[in-house]
Amino acid sequence: PHANAESLIIVQVETPEGVKNVEEIAAVEGVDVVLAGPMDLSASFGVLGQPGHPKVQDFLASFPERVTK
Repeated sequence: PHANAESLIIVQVETPEGVKNVEEIAAVEGVDVVLAGPMDLSASFGVLGQPGHPKVQDFLASFPERVTK
């Protein structure tokens, strides 16, 4: 019981499905932190190795608001 009370649950969004469902992922009971993986997202968005690409940056710009609702 003590270990469960002290656990930190971190999830990372890196796929189109994760992007689509990020609000629901963040709302899962017990999830403490939601991270976005820019390099993995660039691959998922079809712009491999380009974390500065507008597709990736647009998602990252909206990310904080989407996960804190």
